[in-house]
Amino acid sequence: MALQFAVSWNAAALPAILDTLKAQGTCVTFAVSGSWAEENPALARRMAEEGHELATMGYAPEQDGKLSWVQEDLAASVTAIEAAAGVRPVLYYSGERGVSVSARAAKKLGLTQVLCTVDLLCARGEAEDIVARVSDAPIPGSIMLLQPTGAAAEALERVLLALQEKGIRPTTTSRVLGRE
Repeated sequence: MALQFAVSWNAAALPAILDTLKAQGTCVTFAVSGSWAEENPALARRMAEEGHELATMGYAPEQDGKLSWVQEDLAASVTAIEAAAGVRPVLYYSGERGVSVSARAAKKLGLTQVLCTVDLLCARGEAEDIVARVSDAPIPGSIMLLQPTGAAAEALERVLLALQEKGIRPTTTSRVLGRE
């Protein structure tokens, strides 16, 4: 099962999340916005150096538009992430954007569009709520979405344990897709 963090806002808990992942020997995917990568190059580099996969969410993922706009936004994001972290993303998490336009823009740039199959809704509720959602959700091969909130940081070790108890090893999105 892939764990994929959407990183563009409310990311103050990322250092704690990275510490937990490192302590557990787990590498995941961080879908980051280009604007976030520009503002946080040290954290973006740390993610890459610790073996995590970096994907893009676009430069301004809260906005959507026509094909040409989305393509320009993705290109700017890929450039920003590569400059900040030293790796070029190959995946694009399109989130709330239009799926068909996002798919065409991603293809034109050589990116693979991905979505999540399970959202732990980390921006809603406390750590206990997030852990409870894991017990209902995991299916091997899924892409589980998290946001780097304080509650997610607090819940992460228990999330990893809950998955392990179900015989599921969290990994990167590319590995689940068979691209590694």
